[in-house]
Amino acid sequence: MSPLSLHKLSIIIFFLLLLMAALFGFSTVHLTSQVDEIQKSWSSFKSQNNEKARLINSFYEALGYGGMIHNFKNYILRKDYDEFIKVERSMGAAQGVLNQYLALSSSPAEKLVLSDIDSMLKSYHSNLELIREKVASGSSSTEIDKLVKIDDQLALRGLGVLHSQITSKHEFFKNKENKPVLTASLRVEMGYGGMIHSFKNYLLRKDKKYKEQTLISIANIESIIQGYFQLGISLGEKTALEDILSILSKYKSNLEVIDKGIKDDLSPERIDALVKINDTYALRGLRTLDQDIIYEIEIKSELLTLMLEDVNKNERWNGIIVIVSTVLIAVFIIWVFSTKIIQPVTRMSNIMMQISQGNLDVDIDVYGLTNKVDNTELGLMDQSLIVFRENALKRKLAEEELLQLALTDPLTGLANRNQFEKKYYEMIALSAREEKHIALLAIDLDNFKPVNDEFGHSAGDLVLTSVAKNLSVIFRETDLIARIGGDEFAIILYGVENMEGVIKTVKRLIALIPTPVPFGKDMLSVGVSVGIALQKYGDESNLNLLMKNADKALYEAKAAGRNTYRVYSHD
Repeated sequence: MSPLSLHKLSIIIFFLLLLMAALFGFSTVHLTSQVDEIQKSWSSFKSQNNEKARLINSFYEALGYGGMIHNFKNYILRKDYDEFIKVERSMGAAQGVLNQYLALSSSPAEKLVLSDIDSMLKSYHSNLELIREKVASGSSSTEIDKLVKIDDQLALRGLGVLHSQITSKHEFFKNKENKPVLTASLRVEMGYGGMIHSFKNYLLRKDKKYKEQTLISIANIESIIQGYFQLGISLGEKTALEDILSILSKYKSNLEVIDKGIKDDLSPERIDALVKINDTYALRGLRTLDQDIIYEIEIKSELLTLMLEDVNKNERWNGIIVIVSTVLIAVFIIWVFSTKIIQPVTRMSNIMMQISQGNLDVDIDVYGLTNKVDNTELGLMDQSLIVFRENALKRKLAEEELLQLALTDPLTGLANRNQFEKKYYEMIALSAREEKHIALLAIDLDNFKPVNDEFGHSAGDLVLTSVAKNLSVIFRETDLIARIGGDEFAIILYGVENMEGVIKTVKRLIALIPTPVPFGKDMLSVGVSVGIALQKYGDESNLNLLMKNADKALYEAKAAGRNTYRVYSHD
């Protein structure tokens, strides 16, 4: 039997139950109204969970306020290595979001603007090492800013295009008076291309146009927050918005402090020290708004389940009424409603309940949805449920991938400093149980800077990836290989029995690393200096001290002519 829409079912039942037309007609209209309401709610629910919309919001979070541009400007102003680490992390997060977006089906326009955003990220990444070198050489913030000035217009236009692609396809996002849209607008106005971007540029470049842009962004943010207050908010949202307004007020008043600093001819570094703001509360406020939106979505999911259950109950009562009226017709009605409405609704209700509880591994095929999809209203909901589950699984995998990116160096694929520190303590605990020693190798490439300066960052990246591959060949799977910055690597050797074995491996490393790497018509070659420090089981677990000892040995190797090794000695 071909699928029947609810409208056709109501007509058939009307003719079969002519004497009960009024009663049953009312029930059918009521049911149709409920299903339509469920479909509208489901459409809104899907829009709020739209994968691309989530990724665009993640772009602004990774790039903007508290993200890449914020930390990048702070690194120029404060020359603090912690800011360098923050920039690398936020760049890694932004690159991860970009990769996820590229993995989705994209239009030609989206692919073009994603390429512009990728180029912007690469520009900032290539300038990061230049800033580090200039910081080491004692250059001022003004001098550094002039060297690394980047035109963000293409990337900002690209983010705008991505946003317009979403709003043009989903009516939900065209309505500016809802919390998810307002929260996204807050991140736009506060971050990349917005308030914090203009504020830091005014501080660095002392150009009045950046002050005007900052004031415009602040006014827009205040307007957005006022709109948020009018929607009715929870206590948590109220606290979050008040925290953001408080920080906003400080930025606004600090513009006058910057004006006075400019008038007094103070350096950007001096002015920055005067206007330094703790952004923790505002960042926490933005996260709170995000969490409240997630909670709101969960509530909608529960309401959808209740609505489906209500439809189920109503249909059971309809079946009872029809059975009482006429046995023969009741058999037909029970069969129709059982197979065409009750069972699909029950299936969807059970699956949605499991998904709302976080069980994304539920096997939809067990319920027969993939074999019974049709073009009726409930059939379309079946298809939507399948698509939603697939998107939820993709999101879960993407979040796991982002976690992996947070622990991995994006260029070489080796462990980064975060994973290095975490694994060190795990290996120390294991060595204590198994009574085995570990050794730390501090590795620095010789002549890497001349190669990077002469042939460019692409050549430097090629050398770094080649070195990473060689390290992976030389050392065991039980050893931990990490890139901890620039041309610096660190390796923890587990289960060291004697220093002779370690030295033998290090000599292999020193012999292998200088192998030339082809780069166009040129051959690139670097050396390597190694510092070795031993930690016996039972010794105090102090990573900073162990790294300091290995670094001392490394400096001795450098002083001895490079391309050699030295072992740290307590003497």
